[in-house]
Amino acid sequence: MKKILGILFLIFVLIGFVNANTLTIWPNAQGYYSNWINSGCSSGSSEWQCVDETFANTSDNLYTNAKNTYESFAFQDTGFTNEIVNSITLYFYGQRYSSNRYQFQPLIRISNANYLGSLKSLTPSYDSYSETYTINPATGLAWTIDEVNALESGMKSYTSNYGGRIAQVYAVIDYSIPNSCSDSDGGMIPETFGNVTGYLDNNYFSNSDYCVDSGNIAEYFCNGTSKQNQAQSCGTDNYVGNDYCLSGDVYRNYTDYSCGSGVCYSGTSAILQQDCVSGQSCSNGQCVWENSCSDSDGGIIPETFGNVTGYSNQSYYNYNDYCLSNTTILEFSCVGNNFYNSGLSCAGNSTSICSNGRCI
Repeated sequence: MKKILGILFLIFVLIGFVNANTLTIWPNAQGYYSNWINSGCSSGSSEWQCVDETFANTSDNLYTNAKNTYESFAFQDTGFTNEIVNSITLYFYGQRYSSNRYQFQPLIRISNANYLGSLKSLTPSYDSYSETYTINPATGLAWTIDEVNALESGMKSYTSNYGGRIAQVYAVIDYSIPNSCSDSDGGMIPETFGNVTGYLDNNYFSNSDYCVDSGNIAEYFCNGTSKQNQAQSCGTDNYVGNDYCLSGDVYRNYTDYSCGSGVCYSGTSAILQQDCVSGQSCSNGQCVWENSCSDSDGGIIPETFGNVTGYSNQSYYNYNDYCLSNTTILEFSCVGNNFYNSGLSCAGNSTSICSNGRCI
């Protein structure tokens, strides 16, 4: 038989075609029977090529004018993996052989047994005839994928008014796709972009995680074979951990959450909490005053009123020289960063008297 060598032919013949939830498969080898007569095409093991065109070509066909004559063909595999087969419909494009040679029956052959369909009466002009099998006639059960892939089908001329011409044979598989769901990121993981794909009621779906706004995400995930989605916050911006020292000042980590391109992000940065001023240092996350001392009269000078100020163990102090009695003074002074005081006699001064915090 001549083949249509165009691109469409190659696609359809080699892999069949899918339209919605049906798959059409074509003869691709001879079956057990090859008893109809070939016209315009090869005979015997190649007779299937007389009826395998995607677009019917009546210039080559198989015919018979004898009764109880069988012809059968093997068909392409479906390529199914877990689809549910609802039915198989056999299609025949044919016409009668003569005014009294026009009846045939569809044939399915399973495990060396023949199962005949309803009687078909061919007309003078070419037309389409079909037979639908919702169950496997050999088992009485729904078709399995393996059974469909092993399909052998054809036709048998009837016992009366037998005969006809058949120019095209093919099978249409009606199927359902089981509900399924697959999640690329493995669940509700907002930190990873995800895409859920699958089938729901025979319809394919593909949904990706997306940002509802700058701080919230719509996360798709699978619950068994069902897809679900849930809006959730990427997180609440807040301080984390305790204050700590950095470059002599007090800092604390702050985490900021955001959503971008279907992914939740978080970033942590150091935020200044307290700037330690001159005289302070940072210790254990706090600004602390260093010990210090300043003496207004410059040392132990009882003849001059003095004042010491500074910090000692984080506490500020301010002490003035003062008279312990009318002849003695308590003199404050600095030794390094610490203050000291000592009682001194005013003897030896011009008057040996203490007055207003100094010897006069």
